[in-house]
Amino acid sequence: MEGDTWVCLRLSGWLLVLLVCGRGSALAQTALETRIEQHFLAAREAEQKEDYERAVSEYQAVLKLSPELAEASSNLGLIYYLQRKDEEAVKAFQYALKRKPDLLAANLFLGMVYVRTNQYEKSIEPLKKAIALGPGETRAYLNLGLSYVELGREADAMDILKKAAELWPQDVEVLYHLGVVYTRLMTTTYKKMAQIDPDSYRVHQL
Repeated sequence: MEGDTWVCLRLSGWLLVLLVCGRGSALAQTALETRIEQHFLAAREAEQKEDYERAVSEYQAVLKLSPELAEASSNLGLIYYLQRKDEEAVKAFQYALKRKPDLLAANLFLGMVYVRTNQYEKSIEPLKKAIALGPGETRAYLNLGLSYVELGREADAMDILKKAAELWPQDVEVLYHLGVVYTRLMTTTYKKMAQIDPDSYRVHQL
């Protein structure tokens, strides 16, 4: 499409490609695109230098120029995530997802922020969406499994982590978390046995 500018930004292993489209006259559109591109490039440079405050400022400038650029808000959320500014990250990801519900990064990291802040119930839907959008994203499976465990939904945790183990049979993190669920189920089962019949010979075999 003539006059369109493609801006590529690599952030923490994520490659986001943005199509910057201006409106109005050709001259005004070009000027707007140029300003947006300059801010994106400045944000990329700042991120590479771990100058996160500057990166935040540059993304905010992009959103001021083009509020509907969901990818810019998602990138802003990623910077907040790296800074451990969880409340700001949640707002940025939610803003992005209102405009583009199928952004993988925004869904994944929104779920991960919720896990990091112990909001396990809230993490379920964005993590499930992340798996649907990116079936090869290991972190989505691990974080969803953790949320299920913390919510007492061991069977659901087992299902999602077994699926992960099928996809990545040599992944130590996947196997570790699956083992944690097995151990938790074993402990819960033994306690229930002892409550039902503390004198059972099976209980004393444990």
